[in-house]
Amino acid sequence: MKSIVIKIVLFLIVISSLLLTIDSYFLDSTNASVNSFNSLYEADKNSVDIVFIGNSHLSKGINTNIIDAKCNVNSLKVHAGGIQIAQIYYNLLEILKYQSPKVVGLELFPLVHSDNISNKLFNSKNKMLSKGMKGEYFKRFGIPKYKEIKLIDPKNNWYHMFNFFRFHENWTNLESVSKSLQNRFSVSAKELNYNHNKILWHLNSSSIEGYKKRMFIKKDIYFSEAEKIYLKKIIVLSDEYNFDLLLFTIPVYEEYYNKVKDSIDNTSLKIYNYAKEYKEIKFYDINKELGGLSATYIMGEKVSENQHLNYKGMIKTSNLLADFINKEYNLKPNSLFINDDTVEKLIYNSKKTARDTSYLGNVETVNGKNYYDLENKELITISLAERRVKLEGWMFKKGVNLKRGSKIIALKKGDDFVYVSGKDLVDNSNQGKSFEKSGYSINISKYMLEKGRYKIFHIIKSHDNELYVQDMWKWIVIK
Repeated sequence: MKSIVIKIVLFLIVISSLLLTIDSYFLDSTNASVNSFNSLYEADKNSVDIVFIGNSHLSKGINTNIIDAKCNVNSLKVHAGGIQIAQIYYNLLEILKYQSPKVVGLELFPLVHSDNISNKLFNSKNKMLSKGMKGEYFKRFGIPKYKEIKLIDPKNNWYHMFNFFRFHENWTNLESVSKSLQNRFSVSAKELNYNHNKILWHLNSSSIEGYKKRMFIKKDIYFSEAEKIYLKKIIVLSDEYNFDLLLFTIPVYEEYYNKVKDSIDNTSLKIYNYAKEYKEIKFYDINKELGGLSATYIMGEKVSENQHLNYKGMIKTSNLLADFINKEYNLKPNSLFINDDTVEKLIYNSKKTARDTSYLGNVETVNGKNYYDLENKELITISLAERRVKLEGWMFKKGVNLKRGSKIIALKKGDDFVYVSGKDLVDNSNQGKSFEKSGYSINISKYMLEKGRYKIFHIIKSHDNELYVQDMWKWIVIK
């Protein structure tokens, strides 16, 4: 009898271990927030210097590749759509199981947002309010996840602890499963998150008019007593785990900002003043410094109190935050985990180097103009009337198979704005005919670039993720 009991216990342990191992595969890895958590789990333990926490405003507002490049650190962002400060607290508990960051950056939109869930956090029965965007499920099985889910759904918390129960229906759609698994095994979760948040469109004229006409309720923007409790909990964690707490804001659309300016600025300041009563804390109100951002920095969405940055806005904000971190902190990164594995690290830190004779290529035309046909054979100006920037050319690196690798264009304006191509760059068989798969074409909305002079770089990424950069010594000017 005893041996049977032992066998049953061992069987249950094996089955439980197996289910917990595959549990995360029941989540959709095409979701940016899922990938933000997966990037936490993929990172080497205690390898991260800076962790950013927040909701979708953090997701769309900060590019950790830029932070890493300019600050020479290893950073990570962990977020989920629509979550409030109590949920962010439990996310931070999860993060601290795996990382010992020197700095934790808390983006303040969840505390400033004017909706009922963000302000109250709990209902009259002390049940945690959430928006049903499933952020609570993205953590691994463990105490932080259990505590959060028990507050959200006290009666069915064990059911919600296991993704293979909660999301088993995801596996009925084989096409979705295939895409999710392909994402999971093709590139890192951090890169998937990076690609997902590269939004290349902006507010249209209809939305701009909508913001001009709409009135917004300023009295709903405040720092509640419930929110104070959970911010204090995060401050306590900063003492317990010995990290610096950085409070910062992501810019909103300027038309919205101007209508609620006093409420947003005062609430952000109240949050900072409350926090600094307990400990010395850094605060960077990017939103106030910029006075919001214009329409070309904001992704196109319906008119609401909730706006997100596009790729251009993300570049702008990330550079400002990186400069602030460099100014305010003297971080000594863990050199074991610092490497030059991103385009941003190479381009933001690019120095004049000898030309690689095994790296061939040319920028043939910009908006149909050939550099060699112009008086200035290194610079082409994009006029006020032109709305797009189309580059055509080719690149080839000896020893790199372009069928398995990829081509990338980077446009660099000074030290504070680098546009890195993604899906907007496509193969062009009319260019580079001497070298297979070397031709490219990229067609960018001019409004995704700030005004100024940009230097063009060719980058080839091999199938094993090695990056090769060539400074083309050609420029475009955006008017």
